[in-house]
Amino acid sequence: MLLNRDSLGIWSTIAKRAFKAVFNRPDEQSISQISKEIAYDSGEITAYIHFPFCRSVCLYCPYVRYPLSKFGEDAISRYVEALKSEIELYGLLFKDLDLKIVDVHIGGGTPSLLKGEHFKAIIEALGQSFDLKSKLAIEANPDDLKVVRVSLYSQFRL
Repeated sequence: MLLNRDSLGIWSTIAKRAFKAVFNRPDEQSISQISKEIAYDSGEITAYIHFPFCRSVCLYCPYVRYPLSKFGEDAISRYVEALKSEIELYGLLFKDLDLKIVDVHIGGGTPSLLKGEHFKAIIEALGQSFDLKSKLAIEANPDDLKVVRVSLYSQFRL
């Protein structure tokens, strides 16, 4: 995901003032230019996927996050569907670069709120749009680890 000017909440304002950073929405021309300028020695990349929902919002957290209670549980499925569409779009934009995703990191928020079926849908979308030879890392709330392990086991038979 490419970041826009408000992606980091209050930290966006601080970064813009401290570093004179400007966050722009990517367009096809800028993505094309980036792909021409970057030399991929091996074509291997890492994908970071941000999951913006949490059970509660910690005041110290600088990342974009929303309390799940504000949007309801169905927001997760809607988010995963939108994420799959975005993955497909980036797959089309970068199709000529022959990229291989060798590592996927899902951070947040609290990605351990996702069910195994959601992780499976994300991995399948990445596999359909890119050459996926991946390890998967998931940030987790310790209280969710048992649920995540059981949920992933039911989808992937780990």
